[in-house]
Amino acid sequence: MIPNVADALQGWKSTVLVKTVTTSTVDFQQVTVVTGKQVDAVIQPTQKTKLNADTLDWSQPHITLHSEELLELGQVVEHRGKDYKIVESQDWLDYGYCEAVCEATQRPVLEVTP
Repeated sequence: MIPNVADALQGWKSTVLVKTVTTSTVDFQQVTVVTGKQVDAVIQPTQKTKLNADTLDWSQPHITLHSEELLELGQVVEHRGKDYKIVESQDWLDYGYCEAVCEATQRPVLEVTP
């Protein structure tokens, strides 16, 4: 039997807004839609030794999320008034959680499309 590691996350979670940005063409015009959903996750600073130096910008702040929901590359997480783009995602849902490394965007916070 596979252990459900998500049980260890209880009591440490906080709620973050996970945003998905979709761009499409409507009447020959590019339209960007931002959708958002609330996700409970454990959030912590990412250890610099765990960052992939070849693909990430070490000078940017990074956070790691542990969630019971699958988080995907390219999604944006709003945490403490700043946006972080998911740059690495590990699907450990067989064990009850997903792990995602997020990099600060250093851009204005994305607003969810009404």
